[in-house]
Amino acid sequence: MLYQVTCKRCGGKFRISVDNILRTTSVCPHCGQKLAILIPKEQVAASAKESVAPQNVGIQGGNDRLSHEGEETIPTKTERKRGKGLVKVMLLLLFGALLVGGVFSFNKYRQQQEELVKIARQHHRDSVMKVREMLQAKALAAQKQEKLRAMAYTFLRSFYLNAVLSGADVTQYEPYLTEGCKQILYGINGNTSDLDKQTAWWGMFGTLSGLENADELSRNLRISHYEGDWYKVRLSQNGESEQRLVKLKQVGNRFLIDNVR
Repeated sequence: MLYQVTCKRCGGKFRISVDNILRTTSVCPHCGQKLAILIPKEQVAASAKESVAPQNVGIQGGNDRLSHEGEETIPTKTERKRGKGLVKVMLLLLFGALLVGGVFSFNKYRQQQEELVKIARQHHRDSVMKVREMLQAKALAAQKQEKLRAMAYTFLRSFYLNAVLSGADVTQYEPYLTEGCKQILYGINGNTSDLDKQTAWWGMFGTLSGLENADELSRNLRISHYEGDWYKVRLSQNGESEQRLVKLKQVGNRFLIDNVR
């Protein structure tokens, strides 16, 4: 029997011969589109009846009114190539987007790492500078302290050689004592006429054995730092040594003796 087919691509109509089959393929004679055709079951059954009853062989008028509801369009080779090309383009675009995103992310990460390295280096330089400044300040303070102590040693040696061991008039060296030290030396009534200042002076700065050998005392005079503003003075004569602790007070650029023990 004959079955009328309408092409979905160009709309052209043509007929094909079907005998007891539900599915077949054909090519549109108008545009060359390859078609997959589904034959309705009732049409196949009618075809079978016609084969059993030859007297009914023929084309029924109703066949012209049958639609091609079951027909499927089979893509041509050109369309398949076009579809594959689109897929490739999409894949290439996706790969390019991923590549650009990866490069951008890597550059941003590298910039962040470089910034972190710069910050770390700056902190290190700042720390080194702070440590260096601190060490320089300590060195300057130590130099200043050492210079101050050297001046104190010179002052005490000169004071002892001239004001204690020389036997000179002690009153001319009283300006080198603070008022507190004078009160310790002479007491509250320091201006009494019966006060022996020479004896009081030696009793405070000298030795218990007295001034027996001034030259030996001068040669063996040793002065060292004790603690804070206190300095140690060692006096030696006749094989015996005694020590005095002298506290100095700095007033401007000069030293004064503030206490002795």
